[in-house]
Amino acid sequence: MGTEKFLGLPSSAPRLTWLTALGALCVFWFLIIQPNFDYRYTALGVTMASLHITHARRLLRREGMQMAGRFLAFSLLSLAAVWLLRIAGALAGQLTPDVFSNSRLNTLLYALHSICFLLCLIGFVLLASARIREEFERLASHDSLTGALMRGAWMARAQIEIERSKRHARQLALVVMDLDHFKQINDTLGHAAGDQALVDYVACVTRHLRRQDSLGRIGGEEFVLLLPETTALEAHVVAERIRSAIAERQVEPHYTVSMGVAELGAADQTVSSLLARADAAMYQAKTKGRNRVELAAVLLPTLQPA
Repeated sequence: MGTEKFLGLPSSAPRLTWLTALGALCVFWFLIIQPNFDYRYTALGVTMASLHITHARRLLRREGMQMAGRFLAFSLLSLAAVWLLRIAGALAGQLTPDVFSNSRLNTLLYALHSICFLLCLIGFVLLASARIREEFERLASHDSLTGALMRGAWMARAQIEIERSKRHARQLALVVMDLDHFKQINDTLGHAAGDQALVDYVACVTRHLRRQDSLGRIGGEEFVLLLPETTALEAHVVAERIRSAIAERQVEPHYTVSMGVAELGAADQTVSSLLARADAAMYQAKTKGRNRVELAAVLLPTLQPA
């Protein structure tokens, strides 16, 4: 249950509770009501093995699970296998109620159980460490308020995409977005209202993006959107859709956004060149009354394969 919460998965607490209660009832029955070591051990082993297998499946079915999660799943499956071996040993008459019975099988199974249990503990530590590392990496590259990429991380990703697009002669568009009259929101309603507008804005934009698109925050209220495999006209449609959705939102504080769109041209060798043209188009949108999208001038000639 703790792992499900850790991974953000739906809880299976009711089903697991019934499984555990049923196993405990069987153990009680074959211990007090009708004593039978083989049946009691089988009930305990099946319950424990089922819990470990269910736990491992949660980890293995999680998309993007890293080495730590796979290591923990392997440890849990190994522990389940030991319980199944214990059941087989008990039913074969090789295990007795005496925990400290001097038999090779008993010694071997307890040794394996101890090792697998230790591996599970190590797996939990590795899983927690991996989560902490991911959080630090995210804090280093993402804006803590909005969740958008910070300027440095976005610029690095944009440069990689530009080089890839030029190498394969693919289209790429960039959109510069700036919230209108943002200073007025801060001055009249306070910085908390301004922060709320920024968070709301990024959430709204994100709903219109594809997985390969990259949204970054490069200034107080200025954002940039990189759209691979996209022409300027297609990017204009996306930007207009976002602008319209923002303008029609019934939220407080109400705000609008101005945008400038530029498509990667042969003269654009760096992200700074493309960014400057999109930024100029955005300022044209501001000059023409705000709450609008403007296209930057097209650079010729068109891209050719490298």
